[in-house]
Amino acid sequence: MKKRRIILFLLIAFIFSGVFAQKIEWKEKAKLPQPMRGAAVSCNNNIYFMEAHSKVSGVYEYNVVEDTWKKTTNMITRGWNVSLVEINGLIYVIGGAGGARGPLDRLEAYNPLSNKWNVLTPMPTGRQHNTSCVVNDKIYVMGGITKSSTTNKVVKTDKNEVYNPKSNSWQTLSPLPMPCESSIISAVGNNIYVLCGDVLWKYDTLSDTWETKKNCPVWISILLGSTIINDKIIFPGGQNKDEKAVSSVYIYNTTNDTWIKSTNLPKPIQIGGIATLNSKIYMIGGNDTDFNKYDTVYEGTLVE
Repeated sequence: MKKRRIILFLLIAFIFSGVFAQKIEWKEKAKLPQPMRGAAVSCNNNIYFMEAHSKVSGVYEYNVVEDTWKKTTNMITRGWNVSLVEINGLIYVIGGAGGARGPLDRLEAYNPLSNKWNVLTPMPTGRQHNTSCVVNDKIYVMGGITKSSTTNKVVKTDKNEVYNPKSNSWQTLSPLPMPCESSIISAVGNNIYVLCGDVLWKYDTLSDTWETKKNCPVWISILLGSTIINDKIIFPGGQNKDEKAVSSVYIYNTTNDTWIKSTNLPKPIQIGGIATLNSKIYMIGGNDTDFNKYDTVYEGTLVE
């Protein structure tokens, strides 16, 4: 009996120590100029938010030190659900939804220092409802929604394509294990982790091979990015299987293939900008289940 109590005590201590180690402290920062949804990325020690809008898609710069926002320009191609990555001081805008135009094959680069845009070689497969990531200065785009060449309707895709900025060219790689509508991809080292609902895969960029990892405890979709701190992938908010915006935050530890539920966001948020800067998590704008837009900005600190 005594032995059982000791084991139970150790188990409880282990669980609670894990929860504490994964705690996130959320703090509200300067609001967006107006309620918006969209995507975000860090670049040159600032954060850039690109508005999801069918008429005018604005670009906004957040100065973390001064806690201030300013509008810089508009995107070349209007749309929403775009994917953003940064390489060597340039922000790459990938894909997205174009309304009647369907999923976009757009690839455009924005230089924040010169405030100028450049149109690059389009993706082989236009898509939306996906995220992108960077490994060894190459952009990987996986899954999402594309358009059927036979029915002209949107369909899920298993496409895995990589862009090389040096040659301004695309290459098709080994496809996902199955088509994925709202893929959330995150790079850690030479590996890419792809969350599709509650299914997690690891893609080895060096061998072009796939491996199944431990499933997420819940279904997560409609999340325009993730954050990575100390080899841990953080998924804040998003949408559940019932198509409801959620406030829950889950963390996947790539070193031991484990999941843990962390501190909730202050409110349910989907389609918000997600970025990482100086080991801080930023959740910007977004909307609730009924698509009422937010102007709130939250900064999260991972407490070890």
